[in-house]
Amino acid sequence: MSLPHLRQLQDALVRRGWTVIEYLRGDPALDVQGAATWAIRRDESRPALLLDFAGFGSMGEDIPLNRSYACAVRGTAISLYFSRVNRSQDTWRRDLAGFIDALDGAEKMPRPV
Repeated sequence: MSLPHLRQLQDALVRRGWTVIEYLRGDPALDVQGAATWAIRRDESRPALLLDFAGFGSMGEDIPLNRSYACAVRGTAISLYFSRVNRSQDTWRRDLAGFIDALDGAEKMPRPV
């Protein structure tokens, strides 16, 4: 991932009314899987969704958020692969839009509090 991926993801979330309410760095003791977890919410009456950013390199080593290659909504099959922004902008934009649409649906799914 790159800073443009992070910015575009955050911008897309904000445009749809989502707020990142907590940024958590990878820490198994805090149940933060991978490089980082973002807690996002649009409706305060609903529990936050947790976006887990992949945080393991090819040799199993921990990697920082800016090297993450994907994120997934915890407890769902919703995920986003960070394709190369410069080489495949159309694919990235389409995948990002689909991910944001899927978040809208996930918000309505029943989840434990």
